[in-house]
Amino acid sequence: MSAIKCTTHNCENCENCHCTAGIICIDKNGVCKTKRKREYGVLEQEKANIEAAKDFDFDSGENTFIECDSTTCQYNHNNMCCSRIVNVCDGMLRTKCFTKNVCD
Repeated sequence: MSAIKCTTHNCENCENCHCTAGIICIDKNGVCKTKRKREYGVLEQEKANIEAAKDFDFDSGENTFIECDSTTCQYNHNNMCCSRIVNVCDGMLRTKCFTKNVCD
């Protein structure tokens, strides 16, 4: 796994759409279990986004491991995500993996 794009609005690990967590955990429903809410919420998130570098290279070769329990996803191989780029976003109720693609 080389890059994860995260557009959540209130997470300690998110800086300017770049996830800084080394290991990401996705449950069987595609929900990101690594999300940690910031103490001061969305305002602190915006401050972190401004302070972070403007452009991140999402294919920089850094090692981000995604432990995935969604066994119906085509990118899940032995509970590890094999997608080159993963998009994690805020859903209606939870922060979810939007790269999840259910196998037939």
